[in-house]
Amino acid sequence: MNTVFSGNAHDLSKLFETPGYRLFLFTQGGENEYRVNLGMNRIMKVRSAALLLIPENGGNPRMEMLKAPEEKPSVSVAGELKRLGIKHKVIADYNKKLKWKLFPAWENALRSSWIIVSEAGYALQYVGWLDGVFVQFEMHLAEKNQLVIGSHDIESIYLINVDTNVMQKARTYITKVLESPCSILETEFADAVKAANLWEMRPYIELHERD
Repeated sequence: MNTVFSGNAHDLSKLFETPGYRLFLFTQGGENEYRVNLGMNRIMKVRSAALLLIPENGGNPRMEMLKAPEEKPSVSVAGELKRLGIKHKVIADYNKKLKWKLFPAWENALRSSWIIVSEAGYALQYVGWLDGVFVQFEMHLAEKNQLVIGSHDIESIYLINVDTNVMQKARTYITKVLESPCSILETEFADAVKAANLWEMRPYIELHERD
């Protein structure tokens, strides 16, 4: 059984180039606050954090905890990427003059989402506002046969631009799939959609089968 984590995923693609990987800063609550140095004087205060590296080729997610030394409660993302042997470049791919309320431009560039992740894959949900609340949900499974519906090996699931909290309603089922392989009938999948109160969203559910 895989270990499943849930928390916030801050997309670092506007702050770092990491060819071959999607890079996120994964954060949760915790006891001791420390500082994460994102380069270019961009400092984020956290209580528990990890680098989440998701291979763009569909490989397994990689979680690397960020631990700050007691004598210096600060850790550098660039330094950790170098230690891990991950090719990277510190960038600022955003409008430096754009600010929202009291937040600097780089914080606005962090596309923060709710994530549930394990060695087998991840589910990511972004909630935004554009003349109303909209939700973008995606789930990707790195392992073959992690979710089989009927005779179909599902690689990814999408619900894009819907107005319901998919992650909250389907959290139990998402966690179950990421914990261990799941093989169900198509009727059982339909029953799960109904049980999660997502039946009205079925026209927007996109299931992508593995090649």
